[in-house]
Amino acid sequence: KNDLSVNSYYGIQTPERLVEMLGRDEFIKFVNDAYTYSKGAPVYSATNVAPAYYTNWQKEIVNKSAAIQEHSITFDGGKDRTTYMLSGSVFSQDGLLPASGFEKYTLRTNLSHEFRKWLTVGTHLQFSNSQQDTRDNPTGNVYRIGRPTMQVKNADGSWYYSYLDKQHDSYIEGKWNPVADANEVTDQTVRGRILGDVFAEFTLAKGLKFKTNFGVEISNSKRYQY
Repeated sequence: KNDLSVNSYYGIQTPERLVEMLGRDEFIKFVNDAYTYSKGAPVYSATNVAPAYYTNWQKEIVNKSAAIQEHSITFDGGKDRTTYMLSGSVFSQDGLLPASGFEKYTLRTNLSHEFRKWLTVGTHLQFSNSQQDTRDNPTGNVYRIGRPTMQVKNADGSWYYSYLDKQHDSYIEGKWNPVADANEVTDQTVRGRILGDVFAEFTLAKGLKFKTNFGVEISNSKRYQY
């Protein structure tokens, strides 16, 4: 008997809970109050007006939804004293953060044959390849230095970076813009794996069997960063 089966799954991921971020006016008041309570001068005033932007950095880097899906097809069956199984599957997860997706392709095969009533020989093989995009703590600094008075892009369409802005560069270390990083920086790990074995099963007596096998695993991993 030979069988063919197809399975498919598709789902949508959504963020369970998001942090309530300060609005632009709330942030300006918070900063000014902090400096005033420390016996300093307010940062923003009529002579030093806060930038006319309001950016919710959390919403900029957390997607409202992301797809997750898996599809597989399997052939199995046998004839006389031979049985087989061959299957292939594809798994894909977009990720709720930009540039954080995962894909995996898998091929499996099983084959066995009864050469004698007392001897069965077979093999199992699996090939897989996966690609994973990595983000290093993409949301962590959003809550620490993601000021709502900073924009995502400049008026000319280029990416905004705080170190180029005199109003912000003294408060933020380095070149920070997680949206730009998601679009311009690649950090991807590609993994390949081969797993297999061959076996021989001997029937020594009724209810008594002896099985021996030899297996091998080969894996390779490469990380691309640019």
